[in-house]
Amino acid sequence: GNDHPVQQDTDGKLSALVKLEPQEIKTLRSSNATLQAKKADSLILENQLVRYEFNQHAQLVAALDLETGESILADGEVGNILTLYEDRPHNWDAWEIDISYEDMAVETAQSQTWQSLGAGPVSQSLLFQLKIGNSKIDQRITLQTNSKGLEFNTKVDWQECHRMLRTAFPVNVQADSATCDIQYGHVQRPTHRNTTWDMARFEVAAQKYVDLSDHQRGVALLNDCKYGHKLHENILDLHLLRAPTYPDPDADLGNHQFCYVLYPHNNPFQQSDVIEQALQLNQAPLSLQGKPISPIQPPVIVESADVGLEVLKKAEKENCLVLRVVERKGRKSKATILLTDSNQKLKSTDLMEWNDSGEAVGGELKFTLKPFEIKTFKIT
Repeated sequence: GNDHPVQQDTDGKLSALVKLEPQEIKTLRSSNATLQAKKADSLILENQLVRYEFNQHAQLVAALDLETGESILADGEVGNILTLYEDRPHNWDAWEIDISYEDMAVETAQSQTWQSLGAGPVSQSLLFQLKIGNSKIDQRITLQTNSKGLEFNTKVDWQECHRMLRTAFPVNVQADSATCDIQYGHVQRPTHRNTTWDMARFEVAAQKYVDLSDHQRGVALLNDCKYGHKLHENILDLHLLRAPTYPDPDADLGNHQFCYVLYPHNNPFQQSDVIEQALQLNQAPLSLQGKPISPIQPPVIVESADVGLEVLKKAEKENCLVLRVVERKGRKSKATILLTDSNQKLKSTDLMEWNDSGEAVGGELKFTLKPFEIKTFKIT
């Protein structure tokens, strides 16, 4: 019976503001109470938490955290400069990047047109149409009503040869290392080049996020499918596209679509919700249209601040379900697993699902995980 804000942007896109708890299944009924987003004439996106200002080239010229009064960008710096570099590695054309690319910037993206897509109770957006080299970029930049995250939903018609496209954000945070997401955990990578070992890591592989934090606050760069980064001093730099010609002379040419998010937070990384925000970007809720159904529940619920349900699947060799939980923050964490079916039981097993151990437990199971520990259970 509760109403959720719904808005229609000037390009016809519909969006609703709905809060979902972890693993929650919610039934929504549509209504005609849609608000038309109001078109703005400025290049500013602002809510009660943050204020972002752009120029006509989709570059972020000012970013202010309204909670602290601090700038998110470094003094006098500009973010989201989409830059094209010459890309000619000495070996392994499609698999290698040489550090010399940093000195071979070709050009930056230039605006063709821009427009406001409107502001409403759900979000506010700007749409930029850009040109760089022989390629075209459409970038829809969105700020949600209740978030500090700045979303860059990007479409690229990529028509380059031996070129590389990157974006960079010089942030107002100084730290000697950055936190990089990997499978079931994270690692630290230096932001300096004091040694030859550091120099060799000028390009860092990370999955859903990289984060630069000091003891008070930080800025993360989230992404949904782009995993190459440069983390140098206070710069978060994301590798977007390349154009090698060997072994495939037409590699990656054509249309691409991806999203990255600039996410400032007012806590050190360990106390922030960067991991949760990155997961929400990469695992958006499913929306299924159809008839209303009676209330349903997932087969299992995991309750913990730092332990996540990473896998829920059919067992490889048995007729049962397997769930896998992981400690995400790199510290000892407590968790509770609740079974929603009173007839089912949990039994611990190994990663290969071959060797079971311990007694089967029904109802709920409380346990503690070591830093980054993985535990696997069967639901029988």
